[in-house]
Amino acid sequence: MKSWLVSDMDLGIFFGSVIELLRRALRAVAGFVSNHPLLSVLLLLLVICAVFMLAFSAAPYQAVPEASAFSDSYLGYSYFYALAGESHAVRAMYNFSSLAGLDRNDVLIIAGEQENYSPAEANQLTAFVRNGGSLVLFENAGQSSLAKSFGIGFMNGTVVDTGSFITREDFPVAIFTLHGAQGPVATKFPNALAFVPQSTIILETSPQSWVLSDGTSAIDDNDSGGPFPLGVETKYGNGTLLFVGDPNTVSNDLIWRENNSGFAQALLEQADSNGSLIVFDESHDGGTLSSEQKDSLGLLRSLSLPQTLMLVVPALLVLALALWWVLKGSRKPALKGRRYQALVQDISSQVLVRNEPYAWMVIVIYQRLRAVLLKHVNPFEREGITDQKLAATVARDVPSLDAAFLEKLLNQCAEIEKGRYVLNSFEESQMLCNNLMVCMKELGVEKWKPKML
Repeated sequence: MKSWLVSDMDLGIFFGSVIELLRRALRAVAGFVSNHPLLSVLLLLLVICAVFMLAFSAAPYQAVPEASAFSDSYLGYSYFYALAGESHAVRAMYNFSSLAGLDRNDVLIIAGEQENYSPAEANQLTAFVRNGGSLVLFENAGQSSLAKSFGIGFMNGTVVDTGSFITREDFPVAIFTLHGAQGPVATKFPNALAFVPQSTIILETSPQSWVLSDGTSAIDDNDSGGPFPLGVETKYGNGTLLFVGDPNTVSNDLIWRENNSGFAQALLEQADSNGSLIVFDESHDGGTLSSEQKDSLGLLRSLSLPQTLMLVVPALLVLALALWWVLKGSRKPALKGRRYQALVQDISSQVLVRNEPYAWMVIVIYQRLRAVLLKHVNPFEREGITDQKLAATVARDVPSLDAAFLEKLLNQCAEIEKGRYVLNSFEESQMLCNNLMVCMKELGVEKWKPKML
């Protein structure tokens, strides 16, 4: 009955072995520092710089918000982002301070349910447009944190259309006229624009539309008849503002309806007439960081050099004490039991020279490569995509990659990952890794290296 019980001696041996493994690891670090002091200092400075770079450039959320340009939910804009990337240079802006680094010919897109912009941020946006930038802004009256900064107002009431709508009358179908194109656009609870000085209407409801101003669902003498502007293009200083009073028009929910995708394409072409960079603003999408995490991130971004040193110096002292503990004195007497210690010694001395299992490194690099390849595919086509289609799609974007070679490589790695194919030698594993890394290099991510034990 006692054969399965763990004695106090066994626990002592186990934890003693863990401490010994930690000591061995720190001893290796101490040896590296003593042999390469200058390189160690440079590496430490590099780590500190990387922490601050991540604080300013990393996405301000851990999970993608529903209204993000990378969200595949019906509230997201992943298809709009993918559509922009097909014929334009596109990237996302996660920190609003990056606005100062944009070129005056660049295009900024703000869409989706956003946290309110501060008055100072609104002033920066108007200055960006005034100095020559282009802004494509989707916003409804419920948000209205930026529209008023550009002199845009909304009519008070619900827009309905008795003749042209989808599902229900307050989902009216409007008509766009932009960049030489014209067509119907499905909308969802749009807001009619009241007054926009010196502007051109780019999206308008039909003559059968009404604004119900009294809060009822019936049309009466107090209501205004259409057509009404839902979107305008206006010059603002040296720049251009393209404003649409319904963010749903290019969301994943409606971009498939009517000719909404054509409207989205016309907006992009009109805004990016110079072939410049298109930037999606993700800085106010919210996300899932707790208030404590947001405060910590904000504190890190606000640190000055003296404040930074106040954090770094204690960390260096702790590191020095740890290294001293590793290098001090003689070793402790060996523990009586050897079961756990033998395992620890085996791991620490043999792990770097073991080649089994051969498939481990192949699977790691294959998973990374497949994630990079999928970025070349529209979000709604990724699920269930075959290796043949994936290879052909990527080969069109990267002509230096051979589609047949890539397809065969993906098939072989997938069989290994599923356990259907067994690698028989380290040389075979190394050859596959080399082929995978060649593809990574052709895709422009050659600097990525897999983690080693």
